[in-house]
Amino acid sequence: MLVYAFSCLIVAIALFLTQSRGAVGATFIACVAAAALISTRRLTADRPTGEFVSWRRYAPLIASLVVVIGLFALFAGRSVYRMQEQGSDDARWCSFSSTLAAIRDNWIFGAGFGAFQDVFPVYRDPDCAGIVGVWERAHNFFLEGWLGLGLPFVAALAIGYLVLVGAFIGGIRIRHKFRYIPVLGLAALILASLHSIVDFSLQIPGVGVYFAAIMAATVTVSLGRGGE
Repeated sequence: MLVYAFSCLIVAIALFLTQSRGAVGATFIACVAAAALISTRRLTADRPTGEFVSWRRYAPLIASLVVVIGLFALFAGRSVYRMQEQGSDDARWCSFSSTLAAIRDNWIFGAGFGAFQDVFPVYRDPDCAGIVGVWERAHNFFLEGWLGLGLPFVAALAIGYLVLVGAFIGGIRIRHKFRYIPVLGLAALILASLHSIVDFSLQIPGVGVYFAAIMAATVTVSLGRGGE
């Protein structure tokens, strides 16, 4: 248990040192979701015992949320400061509108896989995104995927999410001993999805491969037989 706690501490320190607003925010939401799903098992038990009456039934959920919120409140100060300092003054929001304009002209078949860097300058708004620098990524995995591959990307994305979310919900409902594994998979999916809205994390090979490995392992356990 101490090894797991120490490993989580190292990961948390690395996360907070990045001062990434998107990563910290997405991780916070994913942790709250995971804590809520793990703790509410006692709340939804078919046969609650007398031990879990009144507020005691809600104690694990409240304690988990307090711990998560407290940790982020203590160590995420730099990321919050960056968020308050820059606010909405971020060029990536301008790039989103320009990317949407490019999608409107290529929404069926896309502009070609990996063609964002070549297509984006045509639609770039100099009054918003400026004229300095080269945009190699859209900082939004979903918009760049749609621009590159068109409707086939949207269809594949929808099917993928339906399969993954369905597997995790099924695993959370039927698993007992290993219930935390589908919860972990769903939390990882939430984290990656939210962060991919404002960055290109899944387009980094190391992150993409690691995310795929987590999805494969957690889905395998979620769909397994036996109900442990």
